[in-house]
Amino acid sequence: MEKTYKYRFSRRAIYWTLVYLVVFVLLGWLLYHLYEGGYLSAWFTSFIVALIALMSLSIPRRIVVTDEKVEVRCLLDITEIRRDEIASVRRVDPRRMKWFFPVFGGCGFFGYYGHFLDLRRFERVKLYASEWKNFVEITDIYEDLARHSSFSGILFHDDAVLTDFEDVSPEAVAAWRQTGMAHDAAPVPQRPQERQAWMRFKSQTLTRFTLDLRQAVQAIRGPQVKTARNLFALPILEPQSEAWFAQNLDDFLAAYDWTVPMAMPLMESVPIDASQAWLTRLVQAVARHPGALKKTIFELQARDWNRRQQNAIPDQQLADWMRLLRLNGVKNYGYYPDDFINNQPDISRIRPQFSSWWYPDHD
Repeated sequence: MEKTYKYRFSRRAIYWTLVYLVVFVLLGWLLYHLYEGGYLSAWFTSFIVALIALMSLSIPRRIVVTDEKVEVRCLLDITEIRRDEIASVRRVDPRRMKWFFPVFGGCGFFGYYGHFLDLRRFERVKLYASEWKNFVEITDIYEDLARHSSFSGILFHDDAVLTDFEDVSPEAVAAWRQTGMAHDAAPVPQRPQERQAWMRFKSQTLTRFTLDLRQAVQAIRGPQVKTARNLFALPILEPQSEAWFAQNLDDFLAAYDWTVPMAMPLMESVPIDASQAWLTRLVQAVARHPGALKKTIFELQARDWNRRQQNAIPDQQLADWMRLLRLNGVKNYGYYPDDFINNQPDISRIRPQFSSWWYPDHD
């Protein structure tokens, strides 16, 4: 179901739009006569025309609400907010709006839109309004988390994947065709070269999405917030399997502060007696990328999810995996999950593999 709400400009917005236009015209006329039509007046006129054109293209036209998302459609672009990422929707106290200062956008010229700074909270907000009243604030889950929690970093978990047959929604197909690389009529490319390009497009799109989420958090918490993202093991061991996951090690190393490979042999159906050889091969594959081990945290499994009951990994097995990682030059590693209530794994058993104080053979 889709509902559309059109913007209607208030008298105040129309009044200020006329004021802006009159001021621009008067300044242009004044400069033209003062400098007898010289370069300064021509430069000013060109600048104002370009500025008005840019601002006009950013004017919000309508809001479209569907079951999946909320879209703010401007003349130039579309801002999309997925409904499952919305943490709250609430009316804004009019007294709060007096603290809003325009940073880059329109303040009265055909409405109020663009980037504003909330001087009271020192937060950057994006505004789309045709009148200076009846404001509604939409906060997504990342902004809500950043505003009400104190933390130093974000881990994007292993859900951010697309298989080789995803995504073929109308929006995804339209975005792919806009790249100019789509030639096959079918939604899923069939030719090898185009399929390779489609695979890279999906990987990069997911990465850009997570970076947008990072930006939303850093706008509130500051640039010191670090990012990490889980990476399945197969795209590392077999790079062609990027087609099945839309994940790429080089992309991750370039985009995030930390890359977190899921070093989980049992989850990849590797027998326990072959797990150490598999882990060694995984570390060596990462190490072949210059500087990668310094930005990588290997995540071991503390559970065997192939078993429904009594699926805890033995403490000694987990400690052996950690020791193996260290002997292969790995400095950063961890495990998941940690059942601290039942002390699983037993911290006294694995502590020597975490601390140089407890383990005398550190380098």
